Amino acid sequence: MKTRNYTPEMKERAVRMLIEAKDDYPSPGQPSKL
Repeated sequence: MKTRNYTPEMKERAVRMLIEAKDDYPSPGQPSKL
């Protein structure tokens, strides 16, 4: 796993995108990556 310098804003945006994607495409068999 590569470590990069992410700003809190980038992290929040990434998490929000994952949450929205999970809401749009509910797949119980697909693990959510956080």
